[in-house]
Amino acid sequence: MFFLPPFAALLSSCGQMLSGTLPPKVPSASVPGVGYSGSLVSNETIQGNFVCPIEPNVVPDYDWEIDGSTQYQVCLSQSSTYSILVHGRPSTKEKSKKICVFPIEYRDQDHVFIKPDLTRDPEGKIPLSICQKSESQDKEGTVFLFNSTNFNTVMIIDFRNKEKMEFCLNPKQTNFYNCPPFSYGKFR
Repeated sequence: MFFLPPFAALLSSCGQMLSGTLPPKVPSASVPGVGYSGSLVSNETIQGNFVCPIEPNVVPDYDWEIDGSTQYQVCLSQSSTYSILVHGRPSTKEKSKKICVFPIEYRDQDHVFIKPDLTRDPEGKIPLSICQKSESQDKEGTVFLFNSTNFNTVMIIDFRNKEKMEFCLNPKQTNFYNCPPFSYGKFR
């Protein structure tokens, strides 16, 4: 795991650059994690082994297409902290319909940790991500499993932007204005 202090700058820079507002709000859901008590609050549903918010809890830094794409509902597994279920659809420009999910550990605005992909880079300079076809907003959703990775936040991008985002999240990167559009949200 590498600490990325400029990540707050990434969020505020991209948010300010793209939307002209203050840094994007980090949405937080009251979705329970492992040890779920069995009582739902009004904005949650059960889907198999997952507890899902009714509204998107991972939202775009800026909605370029103004069509609801790139808004996602990230559901928590009731049995594993490493597994999430994602509902939503990539940008209409993403022909493959694939999305990439980057797990993040968010403690506060000054302590944001991007998880490294040690299988691809032993030095940990490439961020961990999983890319797969998004099953849109149908009932199935798409399961993402990050074994042995503690995270409470995700960044989701279209597959076509994966290399750009890996470059953008590199700890040596200093120019965050070249970051691709992304969706971001804290869900536990």
